[in-house]
Amino acid sequence: MKESNTNGVLRTWTKYHFKESDMETETIVIPKRRRGERGLGKKPALICTSLRLPKEVMNYFKDHYPTNRQVKMREILTDFVKQQGESNGK
Repeated sequence: MKESNTNGVLRTWTKYHFKESDMETETIVIPKRRRGERGLGKKPALICTSLRLPKEVMNYFKDHYPTNRQVKMREILTDFVKQQGESNGK
């Protein structure tokens, strides 16, 4: 089913929308996104970068975090940056 919201944007309803809504009493308005914006519930975009690391560092992450080492590196670096901000009084 397709429905037009107040902005005149045509959106397609999925099974999820029907489950979460009672079509007779409730209308869901999905705001129109501007170009370059991410959808509802999306995490902020990450920046792609190339980083050269010593072999020992990569081996450590390969041994300790074989399936999600990139995520763990991001968590460690983010925590470090937050700590630096707190210690600098920011």
